[in-house]
Amino acid sequence: MTSKSKELKTKMIQNLTLNIRIKMNSAQECDIIFNALRYETFYSPNERATVRLKKEDDMTIELIITAQDPVSARAALNSYLRWFTLAQELEQLTH
Repeated sequence: MTSKSKELKTKMIQNLTLNIRIKMNSAQECDIIFNALRYETFYSPNERATVRLKKEDDMTIELIITAQDPVSARAALNSYLRWFTLAQELEQLTH
């Protein structure tokens, strides 16, 4: 390993937390989506990232991602944003 690659490796971002707040259109939509997605937080496919969901208020869900590296944080964020979008689309179809 060259000294330049060692230097780049030591400068890599590690142990980061992302806090994302998503405002729903209604309290009912917030409840439905929160309850649909909270079960996903019980199981993590790897140890590099963990995710917590919490309701900040009646219409806002907070997504808290703690990851060991940016790649894991991005993967978790993309997964949950896709699930949010899917849950929202399904909820709109049924109402």
